[in-house]
Amino acid sequence: MHLMQAPHSATRPVVVLLAAGRGTRFNAEGTKLLALLRGRPVVAHAIDCAHRSNLLLKVVLAEDAPRVLVEAVQALVGEQNIVWNAYAALGVTQSIARGLAASPDAASWILLPGDMPNVQPNDMHAVLRVLDEPDVLAARPVHAGKPGHPVGLSRRLGIDWSKSIASAGPVLLRALAHAHHVDNCSPGVIQDVDTVADLEGLSP
Repeated sequence: MHLMQAPHSATRPVVVLLAAGRGTRFNAEGTKLLALLRGRPVVAHAIDCAHRSNLLLKVVLAEDAPRVLVEAVQALVGEQNIVWNAYAALGVTQSIARGLAASPDAASWILLPGDMPNVQPNDMHAVLRVLDEPDVLAARPVHAGKPGHPVGLSRRLGIDWSKSIASAGPVLLRALAHAHHVDNCSPGVIQDVDTVADLEGLSP
């Protein structure tokens, strides 16, 4: 399994929105990201945050994602913004690697889980500012002392795009494990939707 590069040339950071998970803790149908929050699907809030940030966007979907989820995402972003992951069942690292490989010339990447509807553009830009520091390879936002998401990755990680997914995985995991903390971010960086109770806790 090799990293597949899509033709792409980015002059600014890219948001890699991770939407390939099964979400089985929420329901058996795999449609967690379509659950309604404030009248809109959870994933729509995450996509809207990426759009409001004025950054480029790639949405990673599983090749066997529920058709209703695919159609919902396609209604919100162009087909050129979707990255298909045939190996989503192998874990989130696969989705991260494929999202990065679809934008290999990005200035940096912001990894935004699709089940985090309350992240704000300011959170992403705070992470990006820290990534500008020459010794920082990864950064993650913190609220009330708790690390959250989205995580930022610098292109200085030096991933070799000609190698396999397996070779990229350890690089990504090391970077995530040693991410620089970005304090004073919004509560949304620690608010994800894993269960129905999580969703109800976010509802007004």
